[in-house]
Amino acid sequence: MGQLMYSGDDQVMTAQQLSMVPTPAPVGRFHQPVGFGDFLELVKSRLDRAGISIHAEEFVTTADHQTFFGTMVIGVDGFQREGVELTLGLRGSHNQKVPRGICLGNRVIVCSNLMFNGDLANVSTKQTTNIWSRLPAMVDQATAALPEMAARESHRIDSYKLFDMKPRWGDAALVELHRRRAMSGAQLTRAIDEWDAPTYEEHAEDGFTAWRLLNAVTEAQKPSGSNCNMDTVRQRTAITAGFLDEVVGL
Repeated sequence: MGQLMYSGDDQVMTAQQLSMVPTPAPVGRFHQPVGFGDFLELVKSRLDRAGISIHAEEFVTTADHQTFFGTMVIGVDGFQREGVELTLGLRGSHNQKVPRGICLGNRVIVCSNLMFNGDLANVSTKQTTNIWSRLPAMVDQATAALPEMAARESHRIDSYKLFDMKPRWGDAALVELHRRRAMSGAQLTRAIDEWDAPTYEEHAEDGFTAWRLLNAVTEAQKPSGSNCNMDTVRQRTAITAGFLDEVVGL
């Protein structure tokens, strides 16, 4: 479930267009810009070497072309779930506003207001001297972990879908998640609505389950507006996953 969010001033680009964005000269001895296209090519080559396919991709740059963001839907052997996608998020900048980063998960949020979060992994490195000596290791770290993450996530999804919950159990679970600070009051209201009548039919096809509850909470937690707090979203995602793992006995 990748979510790439951007404003009307940002520019949607293809991979080829991204590679044509000029790379500026360093502004100091500790600043070493890396071309956006070069970074993307490095990630793609490492994914290919690991046998990981790319099914879809989307990229944007800020209006001044100083920062880029992107998401790629990827295919990993052993992970095939209808309605569920593994997504890899990317970001970087030439002006050191954000570090070069990769996030992974089936719930990924990448936003031009600097939100960058994946529910399975997040890695980054500053754009300083010797960045090219660190980038390959960072990308390899992320791609090498993907098969194990995919297997673990596949098991989790199956467990959630098989765990039946009566409607009132779900109501109680949502209140408990609110109590644990996984949702605001407004988000709790949205989650209850999604629990009762999911926006997406596939979230309800297994009945009242832990999977349905997770998707209700995820829909409620989706950020809106320009004041998204990355740390808050990450914390709430972790609280939700931890609680539901506890409920189903993982």
